[in-house]
Amino acid sequence: MQTTTLRLILHQPTKAKQAVYRELAVRVTGLANNLVAAGRPKKLTSKTAKPYCPDQIPSAVINQALREVCHRDCTRVSGQRKQKHELLCA
Repeated sequence: MQTTTLRLILHQPTKAKQAVYRELAVRVTGLANNLVAAGRPKKLTSKTAKPYCPDQIPSAVINQALREVCHRDCTRVSGQRKQKHELLCA
């Protein structure tokens, strides 16, 4: 039996999806900058982080941003060496 190979282009978003992604990236960057400016407050949830949100952001995205900005220790273990990584928000 002969195998037929089809090439499908799956990862080329439309211009509308690209615009939505860019807009969401700007909103999340604003949230991250506000959290860093506030001194990375602890024990925030998507509901209690609303004052730091410049615009409406889905709660799942807020929770991910909180994990990345507030709850993550900047020390990561790489092999047996520890390296310090500084979180920067432009």
